[in-house]
Amino acid sequence: MSDVKFDPVTGKPITNQDNGGFKFDPITGQPLNQQAPSEGPKFDPLTGKPISQATPEGPKFDPFTGKPLSQSGAPNNFGQQNPYGASNTYGNQNTYGAQNTYGAQNSFGAQNDNASLGYDPTAIEKEQSAQNKKVAFIVLIVIIVAFIGLGIFGVVKATQFIKDSAANIEKQEAPEELPEKETVVETPVEEPVQEEPVQEQPTEEPVQEQPAEQPAEEPVQEQPAEQPAEEPVQEQPTDAVNSQAPSVNTDDLFAFAIGSYNYQIPMKVSVLLDDGWEFDTNTDATTMLGAGNTDYYYLICPVGEKSSISVDVKNFSMDAQQAKDCYVTGITLYDNDVKKLGTDITIKSGSIKIGSSTEQDVKDICGEPDDIYDSSISHVYTYYKDHNDDNYEKKVSVSFEDGICDYISFRNETEPDDLEQAEISADAPDYLNLYTAPTTLGSDPFSGNFQVDGQIYNLPVPLRVMEENGWDYDVEDEYAVGAGEGYVITIHKGDLYITATVFNYNEKATYLKNTIVTSVNSYADGHFGNNMEFPAGLKAGMSEADLLKWLNKNGIKNYEYSTTTEIYKIPFDQSSDAAYSANRYYIYIEDGVVDSIDITNYGWLRE
Repeated sequence: MSDVKFDPVTGKPITNQDNGGFKFDPITGQPLNQQAPSEGPKFDPLTGKPISQATPEGPKFDPFTGKPLSQSGAPNNFGQQNPYGASNTYGNQNTYGAQNTYGAQNSFGAQNDNASLGYDPTAIEKEQSAQNKKVAFIVLIVIIVAFIGLGIFGVVKATQFIKDSAANIEKQEAPEELPEKETVVETPVEEPVQEEPVQEQPTEEPVQEQPAEQPAEEPVQEQPAEQPAEEPVQEQPTDAVNSQAPSVNTDDLFAFAIGSYNYQIPMKVSVLLDDGWEFDTNTDATTMLGAGNTDYYYLICPVGEKSSISVDVKNFSMDAQQAKDCYVTGITLYDNDVKKLGTDITIKSGSIKIGSSTEQDVKDICGEPDDIYDSSISHVYTYYKDHNDDNYEKKVSVSFEDGICDYISFRNETEPDDLEQAEISADAPDYLNLYTAPTTLGSDPFSGNFQVDGQIYNLPVPLRVMEENGWDYDVEDEYAVGAGEGYVITIHKGDLYITATVFNYNEKATYLKNTIVTSVNSYADGHFGNNMEFPAGLKAGMSEADLLKWLNKNGIKNYEYSTTTEIYKIPFDQSSDAAYSANRYYIYIEDGVVDSIDITNYGWLRE
């Protein structure tokens, strides 16, 4: 198991450096600009069973990115937030064709079967016989001339000369008549003349140097040798795309084309990287994303003029993953990208083009939109997967300006079919051993200490520590929790109940029993009235006037109070903005009394 730990607020390796806070709506107490959570079990504080709703107050923070966690859902009665959505379980190169082979070299001098010839051998034989007579006549004349002129060389020399002359005449005249067929094949007409070509066949073997000529022709046929050089050019778009291409349905709602590149989301980030795309910031590729987390990056498209395109990247794995190993689940393409890239961006097998297709074109191809948003500055058609508006995470939006499509936005968070399942580690993360129990409650209001049922704890506290002190929960210990995921659970001991937020800050998925508590709350009375105490006398049930005295006594001047929500937000770091602090108290007032106190502290997890 890795010993790597991540700053629960910044998501970076744990150092002693403090990080900045985060922004929350001062009216509602909700984190600003946060994505709705994905699906997943939360836990009913009354029954301890997983539930799907989250409470409004108290921002939680992604331990890997340090950003406020995505939150949604209706509030419950316990002043807690569900910081994470559901955990998702986990999730080929083209081969080139064989090299072409060349045909066998032709052999010469073999007797041909007349049935397979494309000409009349009898006619050629007659013609050849006439030629042989002509050759014999020429040879006779040459012999006479040779005896007169070369008598001094003797009969032996003259005879040799005659043979050479006859052979040369044979070689010069025979090809003129039958350039495609070797006269050697049909020569057995007159043996006296034929013997010499037979004897000269070795001298004609240089004619068989055609194999030597064939290599000269082979450079023309060396296309297979050049093909590897050409194939990367032709295959690279297809190859890079083809790691995804076999599953790309170009007519699918979530498929699009940039020039000759075809894509379909969700798809692995590596599909884009293989095509030459690059992260705009070199450190983005190795950014760690927790289980179920989505982050937003700019990628540079390699086509034409470099254009930065915004993409949504999600980690579907239960383990933490680097961004480059995750999936693209969203992308927005603009008409300005078309201009920069110098190529068409299309959907529906090229039927709809950004920058030229009209509203009517889109309707003709895609049908009537499932939703239309119309304002003075925007006109957008939205199509949901299966035309079901419950699929708000699976949709395509087409925007129009002056009746022409100016951008198309895709979002599809369907779990990919090729997702690999992560193994759940049964080992407790090493960082849990860093916990030290306090001996006294102390007077430091920002220590993170609290006391309940006579036992003092310090946040963050391993869930197993509270379990060892008799606290139980109605969820299986072996319930899997992804890296960076958190849940709201109810723990109980006798008649005492606490709503607690637990997280897995390890980079590997683990079980619920190996999580750590980062937030608890206490109510003045009712089912969750647990008589919890905090340093310097702070507790639920005290009057608002006593709370103000407590603030003054402890020199706490930096806090935020909303008259609308009646919430006091008190940052542990008094130099930070009260609305953006991760470690803090949220104190709720009702009818002039402290109704509940919610405390969150990441403490030594950041050290």
